[in-house]
Amino acid sequence: NYINTQNFDSDLFVQGRGNTSIANFFTQQAQGIPLDLLQLRNGESVAGLYNFLGETEGVAAQNAFLGFQSFIFDPVSDDPNNTNYVSNVGGGNFNQQYSYLTQGYSGKYTLNVGTQYGENFFFGVNLNSHAIDYDRSTFLFETNNNPGGNINEIGFENNLSTLGAGFSAQLGAIAKFDSFRLGFTYDTPTWYNISEETTQYIETRRTEENQNVLEIIDPNVINVFADYNLQTPGKITASGAYIFGKSGLLSIDYSFKDYSNIEFRPTNDVVFASVNNTINNQLTTASTIRIGGEYRINQLSLRGGYMYEESPYTNELTVGDTSGFSLGLGYNFGNYSFDLSYARAEQDRQQQLYSIGLTDAAQVNTVTSNVVFTLGLSL
Repeated sequence: NYINTQNFDSDLFVQGRGNTSIANFFTQQAQGIPLDLLQLRNGESVAGLYNFLGETEGVAAQNAFLGFQSFIFDPVSDDPNNTNYVSNVGGGNFNQQYSYLTQGYSGKYTLNVGTQYGENFFFGVNLNSHAIDYDRSTFLFETNNNPGGNINEIGFENNLSTLGAGFSAQLGAIAKFDSFRLGFTYDTPTWYNISEETTQYIETRRTEENQNVLEIIDPNVINVFADYNLQTPGKITASGAYIFGKSGLLSIDYSFKDYSNIEFRPTNDVVFASVNNTINNQLTTASTIRIGGEYRINQLSLRGGYMYEESPYTNELTVGDTSGFSLGLGYNFGNYSFDLSYARAEQDRQQQLYSIGLTDAAQVNTVTSNVVFTLGLSL
């Protein structure tokens, strides 16, 4: 079997007025980096130095380089060993637009093996091969008319491309007792191998000698990172159902997952060690409850369900709880049948723009609706 487990196609647009500039992001990234590393030498290109910084100093140095070359900040002195910088953007209010575009999918190929013991016990195993194809593009555009600085516009673009392959397994059992059904499933962690690439681009507009100057820094360099491993948490699910003869059924599922078990590897990597520590502090366990029922009236089937999933975050603000419901009906004509269903889920979350500097967050309310029509034929 092949299952498309998630569709990443999404487009988020945020617009607002704040008192924190994206310049803070670049200025903070630059602190501690020698000025000599940010300056072009004779015959050196933007692409060459940007690529060198990525290979030797990391992403923060590349961000600092973009900010320095686009005049967002200046060093406090011209000493090549200078490591302190100040923003060229005046304090005040800033008009900001933020676009967050994602696309791609995750899916899995599954091999199923099942067996039955007696009349009442059923066992199954799934072996899953996972695939991820994910692209994300963000663009922040900022304008200001504040005194005390000469930068009036900043546009900053980041692009990420991720490919991944992984493996997991599922073990399950079902027991039948007259009108009752009991089930248990264990989903192992999924072990991924991830490959990532990034690109960046920045442009600024500043006032210099009463002239409006546009500065574009486009390294046109693809950063290819070393592959890494990611382990997602396992899940335990218990379920029960009661069948009312041929009239209908009621069912309930309860799932438990510990998101603090997410782990990036190798764990001795300084960056991954920091990320894993953040995960342990910010993520926690989460439970999911699903309740559903079906009632049959001759050939007509009526269905309904409710779902509630706890937030995996300890503060429940970054990502809130998810709740939703579903409705459906089906009709069996004998040789063919049709089913129509509607499902709706809602969740609140905070979309933080950047990890440092411009850490303002947008309040996002996500409502997901799905309508599914199924036609079945019996030969």
